[in-house]
Amino acid sequence: MAMPRARLLIVTIASMLAFSAVASSAANAVWMVNGTNFTSGTKALASTAAVDQAFRLATTDLEIKCAGSTMKSRNAIINGTTGMVDVESLEFTECTNGGGPCQLAESQFKTVPLLADLTLTGSNPSAAQGIFLPKTKGIFATVKFQGEQCVMIGVLPIIGSQPFLAPTGRLERTLQTIAISGPLTVEGLEGSLESSILARLASNEPFSFL
Repeated sequence: MAMPRARLLIVTIASMLAFSAVASSAANAVWMVNGTNFTSGTKALASTAAVDQAFRLATTDLEIKCAGSTMKSRNAIINGTTGMVDVESLEFTECTNGGGPCQLAESQFKTVPLLADLTLTGSNPSAAQGIFLPKTKGIFATVKFQGEQCVMIGVLPIIGSQPFLAPTGRLERTLQTIAISGPLTVEGLEGSLESSILARLASNEPFSFL
């Protein structure tokens, strides 16, 4: 199905209702670093994170895969005062588009500046869940396509927020798995965004959200 240049890739969040249903449980939740409540100041996250599950963004007309073994994060911090994560960008590498005549102009998938808001899960005493929130105009990322036969040629914004799960987020760990998974729609078609990374602090201290 042809997709005009002016159309947007729109990320939809099916898990938003589940997230908001437990959001109130985060009212007293704080970061813990090396066994101590971290309620003020900031701690830097490491600038790279190992990729545990390869990045895949897909619909019936589009499939972007990123084969890089590490994800780059720029100026990523946990904020003790707000309880959030602040990051300039997340960058997945060695990316290609496997669907149709369109090629990616760059071999990376790079987000815009994001905030990550976390909450505790009610059903799993070890897990925390969260959502990546774009800071500007709802744009999560942009992708640029090229190719003589490409009907999507040019820069297309991806709009929306993206949920994630930290399965051991409430347990102090040096490495925390961040499993990104959520539905999206492109041109009215359902798709998905999936990846998993192993996040750590730049200081290599154990940390959690409790």
